[in-house]
Amino acid sequence: MFDPLDRVGRIRLDDGTDVRFGATACVDFIPAVDQVVFVPETTVLPGLGERAKSVHENAGASLSRLDRAKRKDELTAILNERIVRELGSLTYATGSRPVPSVRETLIGCGVSYYDAILAALGEASAGNPQDHPFNDGWQTDRLVAWAPFDPAFLAFANADGDAFGFFCHPALLTREVPPPIARFDHELHGLSYVSAGLGRALKSKRWLGWWDSRGVTIPNAPREAKVWTKALLDREVPEGFGDQVRLERQLVEQIVDLGTAPSPKWDTYLTLIREQRWPDPLQTRARMQWEDLMEEAAWNARADRITREVWESAPEVFSDELSGARM
Repeated sequence: MFDPLDRVGRIRLDDGTDVRFGATACVDFIPAVDQVVFVPETTVLPGLGERAKSVHENAGASLSRLDRAKRKDELTAILNERIVRELGSLTYATGSRPVPSVRETLIGCGVSYYDAILAALGEASAGNPQDHPFNDGWQTDRLVAWAPFDPAFLAFANADGDAFGFFCHPALLTREVPPPIARFDHELHGLSYVSAGLGRALKSKRWLGWWDSRGVTIPNAPREAKVWTKALLDREVPEGFGDQVRLERQLVEQIVDLGTAPSPKWDTYLTLIREQRWPDPLQTRARMQWEDLMEEAAWNARADRITREVWESAPEVFSDELSGARM
């Protein structure tokens, strides 16, 4: 039934349920009494009961809510199977690209400060995770998914979704500051200073005997490391570090904001660190991170195309998804 004066009415669905609707919910047609229509989805409004979210003039496409839900599950399964068949997996395998290990990278940057520590940690990682200071989170030779783009950040461990790593920025290396420890917070999506060296991170009472048994001494780093590192991580470059360092930090921030979107800023950044004569291992990491993000963007574009093709093959089932995609 439909009241043309009040412009409201009721629709009886295939399962016998009556739902209310307003004329504004009708898509490109004027409703009439006894007309067969298609209601893709309903909603419950406080005090008003169940109402049709939209009403379509399509008698042949009418599906009950139960049939529509079942059909949607079937098509979603087909969609997932097609993505796996054509793209290899349901999600992009970010962070899987092998890179020179943290130890190799530090050595390539002329840093031997942590060599004995990293050697001990690397050897121990092959054993029982419970006998390792970082348990099974120790990972030094991957572009880890939980680390942000910053070629100066060398992630070496995962802790509850956060990443710990060395902040091996050339502006610190030229001042003979051992790379301090930084942490990437996966909820805040930012890097923060942890300690001037591995001292605070590894000198807990639990592990003192572990290091002693391996003949490793945990060194300390100069106090200036804290001030300089916090400034660089906050994009507030200390005075005397130069405009080129400031520009590099600003570009990193802009690239992080871009996500997987292609941009000429990438070429600008890679050119800048080459002109600044960053150590080769860090330039390599920057290029590989860029390649990884571009591959992810291409993967997402292909997955979006496949998804849309399946949605458009059954618009009566995926009407909401198609409407959201258009917006």
